[in-house]
Amino acid sequence: MFSLRRAKMVGMSVTVLIVDDESAMSRIVERFVTRWGYSVKAASSVAQAVEILSHDSVHLCVTDYQLSGETGLDLLRFIRGTDRLKALPVVVLSGSLDDDIRESLMDFDVATILDKPLDPLALEATLQKLLKPAD
Repeated sequence: MFSLRRAKMVGMSVTVLIVDDESAMSRIVERFVTRWGYSVKAASSVAQAVEILSHDSVHLCVTDYQLSGETGLDLLRFIRGTDRLKALPVVVLSGSLDDDIRESLMDFDVATILDKPLDPLALEATLQKLLKPAD
């Protein structure tokens, strides 16, 4: 299990993966997340996210639901199907989701779903809650 306290003690940065095919939105989220002290890796597709997750250390993933030709659910299937990533917290951003999609996301153990337009304070509170140091 990941420990933020242990990571900071050994000088390891906490990395958030941002997945969004809209570059403007990705840059906005990245700007906030780095301002809050986290390192960022960015991907514009599920394929790029899978590549990053396969080779880099990531502590939390923030993904848009609707991606070009794919969805955040496709990314979740990869994450939850990969042993070393099963416990990775995932936050989904979306402009609108029907109840069936929300239920499907929760079935894949999504940490939370945040609506767009994004409220930066809600995102910050979510990251702090999900990445709080273990006692």
